[in-house]
Amino acid sequence: MSDSLSLLRTEMLKNPARPRVAAWKLVLGVLAIWGVFLVLAALANFHDHLEAGLSSTLNRQLLLFFTLLLPKVVLSCALALLFEYHQDRILNLKSLSLLFVAIFFVFLPVYVIVENAYFLYRSRNTVPSISQIIAMISPIPFWLDAMVLAFAFSLQIAFTFWQRNRYHFLRAQTEKQTYLQLKLRQLQGQLEPYFLLNSLEGIGHLVVDADRSLATRALAKLSDLLRHVLDSGQKEWQSVDDELQFIKDFFSLQSLQLNEQLAVHWEIGSQNWSHYLCPPLLFQPLLEYTIRHAQSTSEDARIHLTLRCELVASHVEFCLLFNGAPNLDFSKSEEIQNLQERMQLIFKQQAFIRLESQKQPDTLGSSDLEAKTYLPTCFKLRFPAKTDE
Repeated sequence: MSDSLSLLRTEMLKNPARPRVAAWKLVLGVLAIWGVFLVLAALANFHDHLEAGLSSTLNRQLLLFFTLLLPKVVLSCALALLFEYHQDRILNLKSLSLLFVAIFFVFLPVYVIVENAYFLYRSRNTVPSISQIIAMISPIPFWLDAMVLAFAFSLQIAFTFWQRNRYHFLRAQTEKQTYLQLKLRQLQGQLEPYFLLNSLEGIGHLVVDADRSLATRALAKLSDLLRHVLDSGQKEWQSVDDELQFIKDFFSLQSLQLNEQLAVHWEIGSQNWSHYLCPPLLFQPLLEYTIRHAQSTSEDARIHLTLRCELVASHVEFCLLFNGAPNLDFSKSEEIQNLQERMQLIFKQQAFIRLESQKQPDTLGSSDLEAKTYLPTCFKLRFPAKTDE
């Protein structure tokens, strides 16, 4: 089982293809950002013209800034597509350095020359010469254009790194969740062979003792229990009511195997347990371990158990009282360790298994005076209440 789990985890950690954003969504996002910048710049320039007493209209300013910003918008769209569809090849020092050189030492000078040529053409209605264009270039507008391009370039890099880190984080979370689910299935799968082998061993004793009728009844009970085990193995959650019914059937099988030497008293809360959920086969390892321990410590060969299930402070509390040694150490029990690990994976720190000593005697049934016994030991299992609503 551990080998198959390792193989599944190895397959899970293989690098899947990263989902890509559609090109039209990227272009639309870039256009929206630059559109906001265009409107704000046009409004600011229009206000400055009005303050200076110059003749201007908002439409003219929008058209002017649309023309000036169009090369930058095209560059931003190209960068967005490049970073999205060639992310693995572009996010390295060499590629980013080449892009930096192309933008600031090729695109920026050409853009500044075209920008100034456009202004000269608008003011003189003639095609300007190279010397006129160079003479008009001013350091301040040049550095403003450089800052705008640097901001756009840095924003694209930051967004791409954020996008990649977010993807890796979500992938890691998914892989962790998948691994935990595999681990839970492994732990739950370990219950089935334990349960089957222990049950068959008890039925084998009945056959050896030539008690064929009891063995036949026990096999019928075992088939019902195994059907429940196989069905629950396909579920992550089942109702507490189903789990309690399984426990009753389990006790019936154990009672047959122990020649009616098992006495169980039920104290079930009045809640509608069909609406409360728990992981499948959560209580069974605890019951099996308790019965096995009680058999080894019982002086009169009878096993007296009290089973309680109630709702306490928004938690489902399952208590199993039995006539065992109060200094019981269950830390070396593999099934209890597996149960603790399952609860830790599912409920984190919100659930526990605890062994407590009872200071007061308990009664297994008021109508059966011979069933009264002192129950010094209690297994308490508590986990958060989860409903099917």
